[in-house]
Amino acid sequence: MAGLPKSFKIFAHGNGRKRSAISINNNNIDAIAIKQVSHEDAILIEISYKGLTFYGASLYFPIDHDIERDFETVEKIIQLAKAKGLILSIDNNSRSTLWYDTSTNQSGKSVQEFIITSNLLIMNEATHSYVRNH
Repeated sequence: MAGLPKSFKIFAHGNGRKRSAISINNNNIDAIAIKQVSHEDAILIEISYKGLTFYGASLYFPIDHDIERDFETVEKIIQLAKAKGLILSIDNNSRSTLWYDTSTNQSGKSVQEFIITSNLLIMNEATHSYVRNH
C-alpha cells in the first residue's frame, strides 16, 4: 500500500483490485488473515495481543453490486468470530441518518435493517460535515 512504512503489517486478499485492507503498526500484535471469507472487498484477521484474541474485519460494499452479497460475507464473518470479539469497519456506500448523514437512501435502509437484525452496534463519531452545532 502506497505511503505506509514497510514496517507495517498489511493484510489484503484477492487477485483483483483490492479495496479493503488492514494495517498494523505495532510489532507486539500478532495477526493472521482468515482467507475463507476474505476477498478483494473484505479482509478478516485474527488479532492476538497480551492474551486477548479477537477478530477485525475491513469491508467495502461496491455501489454497483447487490448488497445482499455483502451481507452474506458479513454473516459468515460473524459466524467465524462468534466465540470471540469482532470489530467491523465497513464502507457501505449508503446514506443514513443513523451514522450522521443528512438523509437515508434505500441502501441505507437495507444496511440499517441488517445492523438491527444482526444485533450489531454502530460506533461512528459525528463530524462537523454532517452534524451542525447549535
